[in-house]
Amino acid sequence: MKQDSHRLRSDVIARTENEVALPTHDQTTKVTLDTNILQERWRGQANAAIVEHLLALSDAGVLDLAVSTRIDFDIPRPPLSERVAELPDLGLRTIGSTLRLGVSRLGSADMLVSEEIASAEKRISTALVRRGGSKPEFADFDHVFAHYLDHRDVFLTWDKALLAAADLFRDELGVDIAKPEDFLARVGRQPQIEPCQCDSVDWEI
Repeated sequence: MKQDSHRLRSDVIARTENEVALPTHDQTTKVTLDTNILQERWRGQANAAIVEHLLALSDAGVLDLAVSTRIDFDIPRPPLSERVAELPDLGLRTIGSTLRLGVSRLGSADMLVSEEIASAEKRISTALVRRGGSKPEFADFDHVFAHYLDHRDVFLTWDKALLAAADLFRDELGVDIAKPEDFLARVGRQPQIEPCQCDSVDWEI
């Protein structure tokens, strides 16, 4: 699996370097990954090749990838929790989210946030209740808030509740939430693979 992943990433980097000049730092798209994106890779599931493609584009300087500190809450137990230590080697940095008692770790990058964030969460939750839709978990809100606070470009997820609330996050905070495959199609960076045509998934940790 590791050899195949390395080969795929190397192939993508080679194609990227041959097709276009690598962007400058200012042109790099800053992308935040939800925890379920990395879980797909770590579990070797259907969309793992799409995740490898994102990592390859990061290696090529096209994307700047990050995750939020809430990844530790999402996967608290081995064996997946042990994979979090691999993030720097994969080229991902960890960005701070909202400070929550009993959740945020001592010394983490989490921070106190403005009333704007708390109000946005309430309005989005209220709008979802009116729609009769599922409300994202607080950790999902925190992932998006970390993305917003770090002034990043696109938040990628396969989480149903977040995708259903994408328009609300956009209207409230100007946050762009998308599926990885939709984002890659939008920027003309589709992987040379047949992506899984399955529905978004609900993750149970």
